[in-house]
Amino acid sequence: MMKTRIAVVALALSFIGAGAGFAANPHIGTWKLNDAKSKFPPGMGRNTTVVYTEQKDKIKVTVDGVGNDGKPTHSVWVGKFDGTAYPAKGNLPYNSVAYKVVNDRIRSKSEVRSQMSDS
Repeated sequence: MMKTRIAVVALALSFIGAGAGFAANPHIGTWKLNDAKSKFPPGMGRNTTVVYTEQKDKIKVTVDGVGNDGKPTHSVWVGKFDGTAYPAKGNLPYNSVAYKVVNDRIRSKSEVRSQMSDS
């Protein structure tokens, strides 16, 4: 009787733990650049911190870094990982970004620079 009870509790805890693991979005979190392990050509900009957070049915991406000119950069993008270009705000060389999920761990990213006309 006691062994059965222990087995049932262990099985229940296994299902709870597995459910929590599958529910977590692997694309959400904070990534910080490790300069000691990174190699960049001279004059190339870099993202020092990238934060992905969930906002209802969308994802917010906040990026802080250093541009090619050595000046700080900051940008914010809110959209879906559906391949559609959504506007990006900040001091960036592009106006919008389209993210698309490739698999559980990889995203593709396309940056779009729009030409603005004065009319």
